[in-house]
Amino acid sequence: MPQSTFKELEHAGWQNRAAAYDDYFAPVTRQAVVPLLDALHVDLAGRDFLDICTGTGHLAGAADARGARVVGLDFADSMGVAARKNYPDVRFRQGDAENLPFPDASFDVAVCAFGLLHLGDPEAGLREVFRILRPGGRFAFSTWLPPERGLDLYRIIELAIQQQGVASVEPPGAPPTFRFADPTECRGVLGAIGFGDIVCTEEASVWTGPDGQAVLDLIHKVLVRTPMVIDAQPAAAAAERILAAIVKGAEAYRKGVVIELRWPYLLVTASK
Repeated sequence: MPQSTFKELEHAGWQNRAAAYDDYFAPVTRQAVVPLLDALHVDLAGRDFLDICTGTGHLAGAADARGARVVGLDFADSMGVAARKNYPDVRFRQGDAENLPFPDASFDVAVCAFGLLHLGDPEAGLREVFRILRPGGRFAFSTWLPPERGLDLYRIIELAIQQQGVASVEPPGAPPTFRFADPTECRGVLGAIGFGDIVCTEEASVWTGPDGQAVLDLIHKVLVRTPMVIDAQPAAAAAERILAAIVKGAEAYRKGVVIELRWPYLLVTASK
C-alpha cells in the first residue's frame, strides 16, 4: 500500500478535528483575529475578502462584521460545516489552498491564520494568494514561533520526545514546521513571488488549562502533526513515556490553579 503524503495526512487529521476545535483550540487562535485584521490597515467595508484555511470560521466572521464580502475556504469539509453553524450568513466552501478555486485578481484582501504550516507546498499557496489578489491587494498571515522563541507547548513536547523517544521522526514529506517563523525567509519568499511592503511583527496568544491531562487533550483533539510524530515512535512504549513526560513537564508552567502556555506567533503583511 502506498504511503500517504503529508498533505493527505493533514487533510485526514483536520477532517476529524472540527468538532473539538472550538472547545480546545479556538480560544488560542481567536486571540489573533483582531491583530490580523488590524494589521492590514484597510477599511474592509465592501472589499472582497478571502479567508484561507478558515477552520471554524471565526476570522471570516470578524471580517464579515467589518463589512467585507467574505469567502472562507478550507480543505476539510467538516470545518466548513462547523463554520456555517458559527456564521450562517458568511459564504464558506471547500477548496485547496495550493490550488485556489478562484479566477485571477478576484479579491482585494486575503488572510491565512496559522494555515501555512499545514500545507505540503507552502510556496505554491503563497503564489496562489498573489494570483487571486487584485493589484494593490493586501495579504496577511500568521505562523507560530518556535519553542526557543517562546512556544511553550512545543518546548514541553520537544523535551519529552528528546528524553523518551526519537526526535527525528516526522510525517513523510513534511515541510519544516517553523520555516516561515523567520522574517528573513518570509521577506525572501514573498519578495521573490512579487509581494512588496512586507512587514513582520511578533504577537502572542495564551492558553490556560487545569492540568497536564488538559494539555494532552489539546494535543490529541486539535493538533495534527504532533500526534503523528508521537505515534510514529519506533520503540513500543515510547509514546506512553512521552505522554507521561508531557503531563509532568506541563506542571512547570503552572500559575496558581491553571497551567498557562504562551503561543507566540509571527504576523506578516504584504501587498501585491
